[in-house]
Amino acid sequence: MMPLVLFPLIWAILFFYTYLTTNMRRAQWLLAALFVSNSLILTFQFLG
Repeated sequence: MMPLVLFPLIWAILFFYTYLTTNMRRAQWLLAALFVSNSLILTFQFLG
């Protein structure tokens, strides 16, 4: 249940952050880090 609630919220916040930021290098690293963390959460969710 957690990924279904958190993923849309996290990605909506990221979209607005990257759209409004002036430092794209920091936004790129933030997006990469959150992509990896979301991938790990999904992996543990489905593989147990």
